[in-house]
Amino acid sequence: MPEYEIRQMQEAELDAVTQLLRDASEYSWNARQIRDSLQAENNSSYLLCDKDSGQILAYAVFLTVLDECQLLNIAVERSQQGRGLGYLFLQELIEAAGKTDTHSFFLEVRASNHVAIRLYEKLGFVKTGIRKNYYQGVEGSKEGREDACLYSLSLLS
Repeated sequence: MPEYEIRQMQEAELDAVTQLLRDASEYSWNARQIRDSLQAENNSSYLLCDKDSGQILAYAVFLTVLDECQLLNIAVERSQQGRGLGYLFLQELIEAAGKTDTHSFFLEVRASNHVAIRLYEKLGFVKTGIRKNYYQGVEGSKEGREDACLYSLSLLS
């Protein structure tokens, strides 16, 4: 099994991460959103990379406020999806946060994203609510709005 490393994203990797997101999902963030997130004071952007090649395999960004952490975005490179990397990546980030003052994680996910929902529930996230018609369709379409499912994970024992 290949070895992986998790590290902070650098601004020089913006194009590679933008491409990863574009390839991974039709609902991806654009370069401006990624850059804004990277430069935001309370955000942390991480990459999961192949230790040998340095290839970026996954991306995640969190917003931390006091003792709470919100997952803003996560994506696994399309050719690597279904191999357990999303689970590995998010589990490692949750464990790292558990060693800090972070007490809880929050996230929202498209109601139709069953693969992500299974991942979050496997990691112990619990559905706490729904935001009706929260997401727009592809390319900012006003048609076909979609609900967001809200999830949380307590890091307190």
